Amino acid sequence: MRLVIIADDLTGSADTGVQFAKRGFHTILLPFGLKGESGLREAQVVALNTNSRGMQAESAYEMVKDATAAFVQKFHPQIIYKKIDSTMRGNVGGEIEAVLDASEGAIALVAPAFPDYKRTTMDGIHFVNGQPLSQTEAALDPVSPVTESHIPTLLQVQTELKTGHINLKGVRRGASSLKHLIRQRVEDGEKIIVFDAVTDDDLSRIAAAGMSITPRSLMVGSAGLADQLSMMFERPVPPESYIAVRDREGIIVIISGSLSTVTSGQLDEVRRSGKGEIIPVQVHKLLEDGGLEREKQAVLEIVSAAEASKVLGIQSVKPSCPDMQNEARHAVPLQVADCLGRLALQIVRECPQPVRALILTGGDTALSVFRHLGISQVRLIDEILPGIPYSQVVDGEFAGLTVVTKAGAFGNEKALVSCIDFLM
Repeated sequence: MRLVIIADDLTGSADTGVQFAKRGFHTILLPFGLKGESGLREAQVVALNTNSRGMQAESAYEMVKDATAAFVQKFHPQIIYKKIDSTMRGNVGGEIEAVLDASEGAIALVAPAFPDYKRTTMDGIHFVNGQPLSQTEAALDPVSPVTESHIPTLLQVQTELKTGHINLKGVRRGASSLKHLIRQRVEDGEKIIVFDAVTDDDLSRIAAAGMSITPRSLMVGSAGLADQLSMMFERPVPPESYIAVRDREGIIVIISGSLSTVTSGQLDEVRRSGKGEIIPVQVHKLLEDGGLEREKQAVLEIVSAAEASKVLGIQSVKPSCPDMQNEARHAVPLQVADCLGRLALQIVRECPQPVRALILTGGDTALSVFRHLGISQVRLIDEILPGIPYSQVVDGEFAGLTVVTKAGAFGNEKALVSCIDFLM
C-alpha cells in the first residue's frame, strides 16, 4: 500500500483521498476506521476517518495514535498523510503528535492552505477569503471553535512539541534552500514546522521538500497539499471502471446537516434553479418528543407527492428565535445528525422512486447517513468540483449507490446545482 490518510472527519477523508483517486489510484475510504478493512490490500491509497474532531484532546490523541499504530502494523504504508481541517478546527496539534508517536516520525511539515477555496497562510496567520481565521465562521463552530489565527501559536497550545514556522520568502527561495531551512529547524529541536502558502505552486514546493527529506517527514495539510503530493507519484494504470451514475435510474436526494451560510446559499440556488424541491426541517423540532417521527412522516408525504421530481433535498435550518438559534448551535449537533441519518434511511427505503445518488453536506451528517445505511467502505472516484468528491458504496444493502460528500463551507453559490447537473 502506497499511502494512508489519517483524517479527523468524514468529508475531510473524502476530499483528501479523492486527490489520489482522480489520478487513477485505487482509493478506499473507511468512514468508521478499521471496522471496514476487508479487501484493503488491493487499495493503493486508504483514507481512514478517526471521527475525532469533536473529541476532548486526550481522547482524540489516544484515538488517533491507536488507529495509526494499528494500520501501520497491519498494512505497512509507505507514506502517512495527516489530514487536517483547512480552517484548523479540531485537535490539530495533539493529533499531529499522536501520528508522530505512533509512526516514530521525526518531524511534521504543516501546510493547511487550500488556495482553491481561498484558504491561505501568510506570516503564520491563516486566512479564509482574506479574513483572519478567528474572524470567520470557524470561530463560531459549535464543536471546535477556532479563536486563534496564528497557526504556530494555535498548535503550541495544543501540543508540547516545539513548533516553528517558515515564511513565504523561505518557501519560495528554491528547493535546496528550503530543505536547508527545514534541517536547520530540526537541528533547533523543532518537531512541527508550519509553512506559509498562498498558491498551489507554494504547496508543490512544500510537498517536494517533504518527499526529499530522509527520514521522510510526516506531511500534514488539507486537500490542497494532498493534491500537490499526489502529483509526485507515477500515475498508475487506470483501474477497472465503475457503474456510471448516469446509467442509473431514480432521483437524487440531498441531506444537508450543515448550518453554514455557504450551504444555505447553495440550497437557495437549487430552489431558484427549479432543479428540485428542498424541504426545510428546523433542528430543534427533530429533538422534541416524537419530533423525528413527525418530521419523517411530513417528509415522506412530500416525497410520495413529488414523484415527478428528480431532486429532493432535506435542509436543517436554524429556528427564527435567537435563543433557539443559540441552543441549536451549541447543544445538539450530533443528535441532529443522528436524526438526519435515520431520516435518510427511511427516504432511501420508502421513496416511490429508486435513489440514484445521495449528496451529503456536513461531516457529522455524512457519517450518520453512512452509519444508518450500513456503509463501512466506499471507493472514491473523482471530484465534481475542487474538494467535492463522489464515490461508490462498496458494501452492504446499498452497494453501488453513488454518494457525493461536501464540507459545509466548501463551494461557490452554484456548487450544489453543479453537482446535480453532473449526476443527471
